[in-house]
Amino acid sequence: MGRRGVSAGELELYETAYLCGGAERVALVVLVALRQDGRIGIAPARRRVTVVRPESRHPVEAAALEVIPPAGLPLWRALTRIAAHPAVALVAASLRDRGLRPSRRPRRRPALDPGEGLRRAAVLGAPGIEDARLRRIFETPDPQLAEWARPKIVLRSTTANPAPDGRRMKRAAKQLERHLTRQTEASGHDHGADHGADHGGGCGGDSGGDPGGGSA
Repeated sequence: MGRRGVSAGELELYETAYLCGGAERVALVVLVALRQDGRIGIAPARRRVTVVRPESRHPVEAAALEVIPPAGLPLWRALTRIAAHPAVALVAASLRDRGLRPSRRPRRRPALDPGEGLRRAAVLGAPGIEDARLRRIFETPDPQLAEWARPKIVLRSTTANPAPDGRRMKRAAKQLERHLTRQTEASGHDHGADHGADHGGGCGGDSGGDPGGGSA
């Protein structure tokens, strides 16, 4: 059965984002939405996301706020966790139930008018973010992840059947998350020991934030 036509009016914001860019686009759009009205902060230099007001108006917003701990998260890790959240999977399921699904082939993507505001980011990805400073945060490559993703660290084989770039970056992101988690746990353990001794822890556009973008 062929894909039926879709009109903008029958899609809500996060459905539009998923249809145009998959789970990663949903993650980008919800962070932009939360940042625009001051419910989260994103430090431009450190690219770290922190919750300011834990108020949600949509299950995807609740999911985004849920995955960000009080100490905050690197932007790339926040994007990765939101994209993998069950609330985003429910958005995909809703589209499938209506015979809609995202396509990786630009020619088969629905032709949607980008419009303005958050919808523009949903359709175009990071290039559609209207706030120039916020757009630069999502578009600027993260040096920490770029260094981690170098072949000398990530690839097991660089000759036979190399993984596509997207898979390689996702693998790098997972490895970096495990590495940073171990560092955090070790740091917390050392701090606890010291403390005890002293006193007796398409649509068009790519998905905006690379699942591998952000810094600790």
